Amino acid sequence: MHIRLTPRYYDVIIKKKLKNRILTRGGIKMNNYYVYYKILTYNFCIITHDLSLLNRQIEHISKFCITPPIFNKLENAINIEYIENKNLFNNLLNEFNTNTYEVLNTFEHEWHYKLVINGYTYFLQPPNKYIVKKTNNYNFTVIGDGEKETIKYVFRIIREILVRLQENNSKFFFHATSLKINDKGIAILGNSGSGKTTLFSSLLFNGCKILSNDRTFFYNNGRFMMDYFPIPVVYKIGTVKNNESLNNYILNGNHYLLTNKFYLGEQSYPVPLTDITKIFKNTSLIESTNLDILIFSKIILSKNNYIAIKELTPENSLKLLKSVCFTPVDNESLRSEWIYTRNKTESELYESADKFLNDLVISTKIFYLEFGKEVDNLFQIICKLGE
Repeated sequence: MHIRLTPRYYDVIIKKKLKNRILTRGGIKMNNYYVYYKILTYNFCIITHDLSLLNRQIEHISKFCITPPIFNKLENAINIEYIENKNLFNNLLNEFNTNTYEVLNTFEHEWHYKLVINGYTYFLQPPNKYIVKKTNNYNFTVIGDGEKETIKYVFRIIREILVRLQENNSKFFFHATSLKINDKGIAILGNSGSGKTTLFSSLLFNGCKILSNDRTFFYNNGRFMMDYFPIPVVYKIGTVKNNESLNNYILNGNHYLLTNKFYLGEQSYPVPLTDITKIFKNTSLIESTNLDILIFSKIILSKNNYIAIKELTPENSLKLLKSVCFTPVDNESLRSEWIYTRNKTESELYESADKFLNDLVISTKIFYLEFGKEVDNLFQIICKLGE
């Protein structure tokens, strides 16, 4: 069971367990506070000079990371320092304003400006949101001005690094929502609007293990496996209203500040991954599992109690899988390589992805599922797939 501890509890733990180190910045001595996270097989260390900043980081990360914070040193960690300092931020901003920088399209409708200063690489996200200093692949600093809300960007950087680390270890990034039912690892695939999250939420009954929403890593280590990607579960009002557990927790539970745009269907709401086990009782979160069944979903909202399933041939499966494999190119959100470099070229990644997909379609049961609203016995139907 995932237990989220309060920042006050962490405050006590930090004071008892962490030995402060002294850092001099601008002639001022400052204490360093550290916390570690082990995400999949990778270690990350977050460093701040203010205990309240560290507590805010822990509180934010607990919404997405299913492993608890660690207050003892982990070896070979990637260090991410977090600073809120208006003078430092403005001085670096002035460097961007007075020097020629490279513009990188790093995400859908999102850019970063890249500038090298004295051998260090800096990235600025406009309009002046935050700055990242990259010393090398093991040391980064996220800098905010202390006025805008920048706490969330530390874990954003961790996620970006995580994608590239996984790809460097022959794992492939897919547009997939994934879970485990009765020892079967199931991945639900499809582009946005295909009903992945709706289908996923309708399967969360007693004993289900939740892996990941919307993005999942696939790989082969002797058998096909999946790893989670720590992002929220994004819900639209239609899915929430049509699911009793979601409706009770999100609409009636007063847990979130929901906007009028959400109620009007104009905006989705990102529910923290670690809240899903509160919404769906007797479920749990896992980092990795076997991959046994692939389902391409298509929701048809105009039909009630409708379901149609067919098993796909390897040839048809391969075409669909290529459309949802985001290694090396994320065709939907346009996530591109920027903060952390791959150890393979794009052509090498295409070649290894093609081989992986060809092996996958030969070895795995793959289905195409159309479904409408309020399908009777959907859970039982899915459980029988592959038998």
